[in-house]
Amino acid sequence: MTLLNDLVRDIITMVGLVVTVLGFYYTIVQIRKTKSAAIAAGFVYHQEFDAFIDGPVGKLKAGIHLLYAGELLRPEDMYPNPALTESERAAEFQVINLVALLRMKLVSWRDKDRMHLIDIIGVGLIDKTWPARLPPLLAERLQQLLDNPNG
Repeated sequence: MTLLNDLVRDIITMVGLVVTVLGFYYTIVQIRKTKSAAIAAGFVYHQEFDAFIDGPVGKLKAGIHLLYAGELLRPEDMYPNPALTESERAAEFQVINLVALLRMKLVSWRDKDRMHLIDIIGVGLIDKTWPARLPPLLAERLQQLLDNPNG
């Protein structure tokens, strides 16, 4: 098992993160096969939110949301999603590395993203040395969380 596998398991165990929205990370080329397979398995594609829901009565909140490597999530985002090269192979799946995940959370900067980051800071995976690894605006956002993790 790689260090990353251990890290992900430890994050889930120590923080107790429960993710209600699954995200899958793809290049645009890969998505065609994924859509076909998901639809064949009974999922319904929700085009407006680029997600699959569990059949016609499925809820978007519990859906499988698609994210595209190297693409902006929203037009106003200042940085694109990380490239697939910023990932590692885990036991059964490919997972983005912690720096890439941190950047995604800092770009999105929603309440739930900040809470995820506070949890990761709380278990010591991100500390005061991390802002130096980031572009200025993202470093500033991370420093806010480091300085005041309780809001």
